[in-house]
Amino acid sequence: MGITDYGVGPNGFYSYDTTQFLGTVYINSLQALTFTSGSTAVTFQLNVMLNYEARGSSYALWVQDVACFNTVNHEIYFIDNIWNSTVPFGNVTGLQGNGQYAVSSSNGNYPSQVFYGDVSHDPGSIVTQSLPTAFDLLVNVSTNNLGQPVIYFWYNDGYGWINYDTVTVTNVQGATNVYFEVNGYALTGNGNNYDAELVLAGPGGGSNTYINQANVDLLLFYWNGHNFQEVANTYNYGSDTAETSSNVKVLYYYYPYSGLPTGFITTGPGALGPLWNSTDVTCLTVNTGLNQGYVQIYNDSYSYQYAEQVNNLCLFQGGSATFTLTPYVNYSVLVYNTNDQLVGEANVMAQPGSMTTSVTQFNVVIPPSVDLTLGQTTNIPVEIQAYGHVTVQVKGNSLTRTYNVYVNGQTTLNVPVEATSPGSYQLEVNATLFPGFSVVKYVTVNIAQPQLYSVTGSFSVNGQTPPTTPLVTFTFPNGSRVTLPLNNLNIKVPPGTTYSASNITESGYRWIAVNGQGEILGTTQLSITYYEQVQVNFQYQGPAVPTVSYYYLGNLETAKLPVTLWVDYGTSYTFPQILSSSSGERVIAYNYQGTATSPSTFTVTYYQQYYVDVSSPIPVYALVNGHNESLSSGWYNQSTSIDVENVPYYLGPGEREVITSVTPSSSLSVNSPLNITVTPETQYYVQVSSPIPVYAEVDYENFTLQSGWYYQGTLIQVENITYYPSSNERYVITSITPSTFTVNQPETITISTVVQYRLTLLSSIPTYALVNGNNETLTSGWYNAGTTINVENITYYVTPTTRELVTQISPSTLTMNGPSAISVQTVKQYLVQINSQYPVTINGVQTNSEWVNAGSSITLNANLPFYLTGSFSGTAPVALGGSIAVNQPVQETLQTSISLVFVGIVAVIAIVAVGVVIVLIKRR
Repeated sequence: MGITDYGVGPNGFYSYDTTQFLGTVYINSLQALTFTSGSTAVTFQLNVMLNYEARGSSYALWVQDVACFNTVNHEIYFIDNIWNSTVPFGNVTGLQGNGQYAVSSSNGNYPSQVFYGDVSHDPGSIVTQSLPTAFDLLVNVSTNNLGQPVIYFWYNDGYGWINYDTVTVTNVQGATNVYFEVNGYALTGNGNNYDAELVLAGPGGGSNTYINQANVDLLLFYWNGHNFQEVANTYNYGSDTAETSSNVKVLYYYYPYSGLPTGFITTGPGALGPLWNSTDVTCLTVNTGLNQGYVQIYNDSYSYQYAEQVNNLCLFQGGSATFTLTPYVNYSVLVYNTNDQLVGEANVMAQPGSMTTSVTQFNVVIPPSVDLTLGQTTNIPVEIQAYGHVTVQVKGNSLTRTYNVYVNGQTTLNVPVEATSPGSYQLEVNATLFPGFSVVKYVTVNIAQPQLYSVTGSFSVNGQTPPTTPLVTFTFPNGSRVTLPLNNLNIKVPPGTTYSASNITESGYRWIAVNGQGEILGTTQLSITYYEQVQVNFQYQGPAVPTVSYYYLGNLETAKLPVTLWVDYGTSYTFPQILSSSSGERVIAYNYQGTATSPSTFTVTYYQQYYVDVSSPIPVYALVNGHNESLSSGWYNQSTSIDVENVPYYLGPGEREVITSVTPSSSLSVNSPLNITVTPETQYYVQVSSPIPVYAEVDYENFTLQSGWYYQGTLIQVENITYYPSSNERYVITSITPSTFTVNQPETITISTVVQYRLTLLSSIPTYALVNGNNETLTSGWYNAGTTINVENITYYVTPTTRELVTQISPSTLTMNGPSAISVQTVKQYLVQINSQYPVTINGVQTNSEWVNAGSSITLNANLPFYLTGSFSGTAPVALGGSIAVNQPVQETLQTSISLVFVGIVAVIAIVAVGVVIVLIKRR
């Protein structure tokens, strides 16, 4: 951050060349820290671009004269660098000086470069300074007898001017156009600016330094061919050097004594931008009349004696010197020859822009004596040789008068004297050009006694009554005078007596007698007419010099601005409202008239304006110089910024026009007549009424469809896409109205949906339920919210002999108000069947068939006649009373036979019977 001249001013780009740049640094206090390295040092860099031409090509060398300053121990030393800016990443070659070549560090974006550098070990370098301190950096360039550019590096930090390095470009001869260049129109071959910079930056190596505290002034001068002049167009930042600084802001201040603008560095959040430009400052050229010498310019609120002590002399050559100064200040100008003798002076009220003044040795010439007759009045010619405003005070014979005169080289002030009494007295004429710088001369007034005539008199006033009664002074032929009030005047005076009615001046008001002078040749009745006047300082701002028309003593007069005039009280003064006008361009003032009622300064402001034609079918709004307003065709001041806002124009509910293009641009600066064309397109509002996100093809591209504005003719095709807020919940679109349409009017799209929840059925068998009262097969799937489900307990027969028996349903009844799950638990059963003509039992229960859980065990039995025995055959053969495991359908048949026991019993009985029979037979 600091001061930079980019070759950019209020009227656009410009360029200039010079052989010298001078940077001045004043450090009152400064504290800094580079976080990456811990360094407390900073650099003050004077960076300029050297141009030269050789062998049909142009070359650019970036030249750095650098002061390295430690903000803790206040040590200072000086270094220089030279880089090749002719081509991207170019290396320097052929440079011969005290320094040597070095290679810069490379990174991912920039390769390394060879550059030249030197560190000064001369007096004043590597020394410790006491604050406050100041130092200067100077670079200049010339060519040697071989036509080779020679660059000189200087500094002055209290040890005198030290030329610590002189670098010759040895690889060219016969170079032309060798100079430092500032050029806003072009960039160097590596993309750098042709600029001049004096900046505060990090200590080196592309570092950034954080400024903790700062009170520093920077001034940047260039050699204009006559003297070192401060640059007139400045910005607060540099752009070429890799080092930077932060927590810095640069402000436009000026030195009260010298009026020189300064870039004041302090801490805080800063913004990059301009400091001052040529419309903010005064470029004052002093025509000295000398081929060589010195000029001192200072604010004339300081005395001449103080200026002699300061002795702030600026060397010049070639007859003139130009200085960049703060405007609206009265400056004293002193010109000295090479022997330090004061040979010319001037006093200048600085106005913004360019001004010129000459100088002369301030002097006053008056006659040594004046002879009058008693009652006579005459004028003593006071010849003033000066440039500027001169205050003349005349004292003597109980009289004190003060005159303020603007002198442009030479003028004559007529000082009236009156012979009021016989005798002689001395008048003192004290002329002051600026405080402490005066010339005093004396004139003797001799008054003789004449013959007497009766004189009476009165006065009238055009304006207000004066604060005191006007006086008339009679100057007698013998040179004596008498002064009397004009009202009730009655005096006898000798012939040849002249009279002069007094003018009254008080705090910017005065009363002037238009017929207040004459000679008494007999009895006379004086009737003096006064005009009241007020002093008005007429100033102007703008691109052209206007005139003012005003009334002076009843007559219409014209004067060129700037000027301070006495104007008749209560009269109007006017300026041309339009100074110039052509097609689409004019210079105009709005405060072009006023009335003189009190002492004042009136500044008429003229604006360069251009006509801006706005072509638009709809109202247009814009930020005009940052203010929001309706933009219409009309006249706009030069440099007015216009940023057209894209503000829709609403034709009715749901219909509007939006700006789609602004030509030539939506962001403009008015520097010529303009034609702004605004092209709008129609949009309609499409209201999307839907509980879920909606997707559509908008002009055949997929978008999430939302309520909003759509261009006329847009084709919208709404897609029927189910919306899943979660994996177990969804919204199913049931209707879209309308589903496909072209936007030619406001539309409302209504989306109707039904909420569904996922039902998870955990069942190994087909399941049946009453769904909203309807008997259905129940499956996992999506069901509308609010659906009622009553699960039925129905046994599932896999085969006629195998079935799944429902043992539990959880829950058996539910309403779908969210994602749900139903668990159906079953047990597998097999059918056990027994074929028998006799009663049989299964697990003690008399039955011929029974469903039995898979994996269980059953016991089979039968109720047989005593003479029978039996067993079961089939799926698993088993005896009566035996058990089998049921792992499949069981089919058994009861097999019976005569019991062997029964046969044995019968046999025994039969044997016994036979035996009995036999016994009986035998008994017979």
